[in-house]
Amino acid sequence: HNRKAGQICGEKLIEKHPEGGKVILLECPTMNSINDRITGFEETISEKGFEVVARADVKGDLMSALTATKEFLTQNEDITAVMCGNDQIALGALVAAQSLNRNDIEIYGIDGSPDLKKELVKANTLIAGTCAQSPINMGKDAVAVALQMLADESYEETTYEDVFFIDKDNVEMYGTDGWQ
Repeated sequence: HNRKAGQICGEKLIEKHPEGGKVILLECPTMNSINDRITGFEETISEKGFEVVARADVKGDLMSALTATKEFLTQNEDITAVMCGNDQIALGALVAAQSLNRNDIEIYGIDGSPDLKKELVKANTLIAGTCAQSPINMGKDAVAVALQMLADESYEETTYEDVFFIDKDNVEMYGTDGWQ
């Protein structure tokens, strides 16, 4: 459901900015999960008044994201949002924006990481939110399937976890001290 996570971030951006705007994409073409997330986001915002003005392969890493975001924000004054393929990338984008005193953008992440959720509880955070799955539920489901296999019972060969958006309004429900 990586594509769905990207779609949800795109839907949230459209809700907040129905007029459209300029977007930066921070991706990692060698990681299928991030590719699917970015694809879902782009499909959702296409033809909704948004323009992708810059994109970079940041290798899924905070420092690469920081460097690329700093460069892009310096070159582009009127950025609406930065869409990040994961929460580590979003944290790098956040540090870059803060270092440039760019308080006029929104940053979207995907993972629901404890570090990013801690940013959501801060006043005036630039983090719009993170789309998440539950690693805890994934583990429980994997164990349930393994037990069914060991007992030679039938089981679902493919399962999908729900994807949900965490923002400042609901972060307390998920907590900031661990994964949901």
